[in-house]
Amino acid sequence: LAHHSSRKASKVIKIAVLLFGPISGVRLVEWGLFPRQPSSFSRGIHYLQQALGVPGQPLTNVELDNLLMLAFAVIFLLSSRMILNLPSKGLFLAGWKKDLYKDQELWLVQTRRFKGMFVVPMALHFVRGVLSPKLGFVAAQYDSLLISTQYPLLLTLVWMVAYCTVVLRPRHVRTLPIITGASALVCSLARLSDGAYITCWLYMA
Repeated sequence: LAHHSSRKASKVIKIAVLLFGPISGVRLVEWGLFPRQPSSFSRGIHYLQQALGVPGQPLTNVELDNLLMLAFAVIFLLSSRMILNLPSKGLFLAGWKKDLYKDQELWLVQTRRFKGMFVVPMALHFVRGVLSPKLGFVAAQYDSLLISTQYPLLLTLVWMVAYCTVVLRPRHVRTLPIITGASALVCSLARLSDGAYITCWLYMA
């Protein structure tokens, strides 16, 4: 029964990848070449709504992109669940080794790679904005400013949660009150907002 369920889930994941993969590829081309034009998929969905008599506004590019990201997040989550349900031999063949996630040197290398990734989307946004006649240099600078402040914060949050989930032990929890108090003291002395407190807490943790 478990084997049959695994095969069924595998087929669902493959179908989802085949469905959302080409759509994401086309959206990437549209994002780069036609930044402010409605997506062809949004127009197609809206046309289908009108043909079926279903009321509703067409999806914006942001809404469509968020739905695609959510779909791939679900696909990756289901794939991870399938891999973790494999027997020990299957996990070994898949390259999963629990001891690797406790290796400090490995975490150091992966952290550098993870933090360095933000340079890629920032460069893509900037080049796209400069080359596009509908955006221009000012819009490119604005996007770069937002990415350089928000994206590293998001990466820090995701990475710290993943890191703590793997390596955190009960003895480490004892330092959380000290970190919380120190973060509050720093933000109070510097007169920073609550958002800065969260950033400071994550950095100290």
